[in-house]
Amino acid sequence: MAHRYIQKSVWPAFQTADRTYTFDHLDELSLEVVDSGAVSRRLVVTFSDHVFTRDAEPSDTSTGIFPGCSRNPGYFCPARYEASLALRELINSFPNQITWMLSGNDRYAQLPLHTDTGQVRLYAIIFTLDRVTGIPFDLHMKIRSAYFCHTKAPDTFGSVKFKHLVRLRCENRHPKKIADRNRPRPRI
Repeated sequence: MAHRYIQKSVWPAFQTADRTYTFDHLDELSLEVVDSGAVSRRLVVTFSDHVFTRDAEPSDTSTGIFPGCSRNPGYFCPARYEASLALRELINSFPNQITWMLSGNDRYAQLPLHTDTGQVRLYAIIFTLDRVTGIPFDLHMKIRSAYFCHTKAPDTFGSVKFKHLVRLRCENRHPKKIADRNRPRPRI
């Protein structure tokens, strides 16, 4: 996508003692989806800095702070960064997957298996999906965070096929959540 519709600037490269990290792979992208009503929909996808930063830990120094991070301060996380390199490919697979509903009306998650330091783990990709006007897209998918689930998956309230979620969101509706304690849940 040559033109930027939502993301107006790119993140600056981040330098550590031995490496420079760039963020071209997190530039705005478009995704075509045929929804559950057989209507072709266009999504514009943007990324939050939470896909490559983390909260502070006791051993952190100021050299790890990512400038302008929305976490205020947020620390650059090499593990999250490395995992983020696969986000574009994973997002392209969303139309054939189910999506888990999270707390709140507008938070969803894809939980694909992904490799983390040699182990296959659930990789939580948290996003919102909102209608947009004034640009040649039906929906804006904002990837709000992405992280490996080391001990447990996020709390979920049922699932829906991604194609059907796209249809519902284009109709300004949300899927029905399931609060039953015996509801299906993602497993690590």
